[in-house]
Amino acid sequence: MLDLHTFIQNENDRVLTIVQIETEQAVHNLDEIVAVENARAMGEHMLKGFERLQQEH
Repeated sequence: MLDLHTFIQNENDRVLTIVQIETEQAVHNLDEIVAVENARAMGEHMLKGFERLQQEH
């Protein structure tokens, strides 16, 4: 039987954190958002939105 610490660590290793950027304010906070610990992916809509915002500015 696993102890609680081992169980939590195992479950944390199985979690996938995906960050999403949906507003212009979020783009301004991009450094903080992508610095989220264990963030391993960016949503497809985030990348498209970021490209659109770059083209607008």
